[in-house]
Amino acid sequence: MKKLLSGLLILGMATGMQARQVKDECDCKVTSHTFFTDEWELVFGPTAPARLTLFRDRMEAKKDCWWGSFQAVVLGGKSTDNERLARFFLPNCKTTLTVNEDASPANPDTDILANEINIYTVNGTFSSQATFKPHHSFAGVGLQWQQAFYEREDGRALWFSVSLPIMRIHNDIQICEDIIDNGGGAATFVGATTPTTNAGSACNNNTCNTECDINPTTLLAPVGSVEAAFAQPGWCFGRIEKCSANHKTGAGDLELRIGYQIVKKDTCYLDSYVGILAPTGNRVKGRNVFEPIIGHNHHTGFLSGCSLGLEIWRPECAEGNLWFMVDMAFEYFMESVETRSFDLKNKPWSRYMQFYQNVDQALFACTASGETAFALHTPGINLLTQELRVKPGFLRDFNIGLAYNRCAWQLEAGYNFYGRQAECVELNCPFQETSALKSIASGSGETSSLYQINDIFPNNVSADSVSEYQSNIVTIADLDLDSAAHPAVVSHTFYGSFGYKWEEIEYPTFAGFGGSYEFGPDNSVMNRWMAWGKVGVSF
Repeated sequence: MKKLLSGLLILGMATGMQARQVKDECDCKVTSHTFFTDEWELVFGPTAPARLTLFRDRMEAKKDCWWGSFQAVVLGGKSTDNERLARFFLPNCKTTLTVNEDASPANPDTDILANEINIYTVNGTFSSQATFKPHHSFAGVGLQWQQAFYEREDGRALWFSVSLPIMRIHNDIQICEDIIDNGGGAATFVGATTPTTNAGSACNNNTCNTECDINPTTLLAPVGSVEAAFAQPGWCFGRIEKCSANHKTGAGDLELRIGYQIVKKDTCYLDSYVGILAPTGNRVKGRNVFEPIIGHNHHTGFLSGCSLGLEIWRPECAEGNLWFMVDMAFEYFMESVETRSFDLKNKPWSRYMQFYQNVDQALFACTASGETAFALHTPGINLLTQELRVKPGFLRDFNIGLAYNRCAWQLEAGYNFYGRQAECVELNCPFQETSALKSIASGSGETSSLYQINDIFPNNVSADSVSEYQSNIVTIADLDLDSAAHPAVVSHTFYGSFGYKWEEIEYPTFAGFGGSYEFGPDNSVMNRWMAWGKVGVSF
């Protein structure tokens, strides 16, 4: 009965806290998620405006030759409305978290109890407000070669296309911390140690394991700020730090397509194609929150699509025309293994709470003395980061454009609709049911299944002694794997471009520039602008 009443109380408090924070339901539709999947198709996919504009007819621009074309697109962009993105990662629709070391009722607005993230201070009075500001930017060049290799008598041809983007991605979450009370600085615990190597090498490759290789009898040295907590060496995953890990440079996924010109006339055309995406981008490692990923998270993809163009207006007394164009792509991505973090059910950010790795660690804390008995723990992020089988499934991308041509100039404007189904994630390895949430109020091997990261009960009434450890063990049924999966996405993009074509020279050439803005109905989408400049040649 004690646990039932305590559970109902904490559920009510958590629900009430979330309700107070909701200002715009769409801005915080998704909260406390651990991994963000970028809409990579809108950067340089088969229907990306930066790739389509000025290039649709280039394969046929040079007559009686090789029927080939090539373009290079320099592009870049940056995220906007980063508060919506912060709510994607943070608990309870927040962008600023209040972190207090004092767990008394005098601090009812606490979002994180400082001890949970290993903040222990001399005076025990630490108080801070930390604002999280995610930022995303990218720059690079996209390369595409399209070549006809068989032409029928009526002029219709078979063709292939190869495209590859080379990008530099910068994803960063800035922590702007206002320390109200530093508590006299980080405490110095006897026997506490700091891992001598950083998280990248102190932890193994997470292949079918449940935690880092940090000794469970090691007391981790406390830190004295929120910023230091999210960069502490004892956390092998889920970090937020200022380092080179926030940048990634490399080649995106290699796209290969083969297509056929179903209709080819002066006033209309229709192409269809099939293809494959080879996962040449980087793989998800889970070390940092909002890690930069180039490509489709290292998933193999299959695609099909078509392109339709109609001349809808040509003035009788002027040199020019207006085209209506539709480009469609359907893609399916196969399952792959990724390393991601997740929460416990109904416990936002429980991945950052303190655990006992197993009953042996709890017994060690029970028999220890001093700070070791009180502060010994295993960071939850090391336990709740696992290899997951991720199934991205299908995505659809539709681009509609109007292009006005006059002499050698072309002006195009249009709209792009992008939709992607929700990811499905499953454990790749058996989850070892040995860990339990530690009672941070007492330590000494005591555990509780009812704690939240922002709340414990008065007088620690829900804590159980080490003899009852088995009753609080985290089981596979307690895992909230959906917190590691990106939800379904719908996004909208408006774009415009302008360019010039040199048709009368030996190798017809074009150059142009454009820009677009992408936005979504909720915070599962990253709002961002993008600009590009491009050149191309037919041969």
